[in-house]
Amino acid sequence: QDMGMTSAMTKDHFQSSNKRSKKSNNDRDYYEWLARQVVDFFWDKIPAMGGTVSLTDVYCLFNRARGTNLVSPEDLRQACDVLNDLDLGLRTKTFDSGIVVLERLETESEQPDWHDLCPMTALEASHVWKVSPLLAFEKLKEAEQGGLLVRDVTLETIRFYVNRFPGFLGE
Repeated sequence: QDMGMTSAMTKDHFQSSNKRSKKSNNDRDYYEWLARQVVDFFWDKIPAMGGTVSLTDVYCLFNRARGTNLVSPEDLRQACDVLNDLDLGLRTKTFDSGIVVLERLETESEQPDWHDLCPMTALEASHVWKVSPLLAFEKLKEAEQGGLLVRDVTLETIRFYVNRFPGFLGE
């Protein structure tokens, strides 16, 4: 798997080259450039990683590929926040629990066939979706909040089922 970066400029390099051109918004330009680099690096990798990657994993994988030219967590977070404005096909999403993920825009519209998957636990979902159990649990909770799933909480686990109640009400 190719982990290398074609251009791993640092913030200092970027700002020193822009000082000569007298740009006023160096930080915003740097974050846009870094956001584009994140998209280039993760575009082909995200589908194989379940369509959603936690920002912690983004930080680790991206910096591993950069080698010694590491990006700070704050700079990466700022760059990922800029992604939402640039419309490059990736976006950040924050779950109710506070977990921040990076995902493709088309992932939002894709809904799994819950009838084929359920009943399932977060651990089972994590194996199917190739994501961490915590991320799978967040996705299941999101589907529950949307009325697609219901949960059964037992001493052993939390199991999610397809919500059949709207069908009983004639909706």
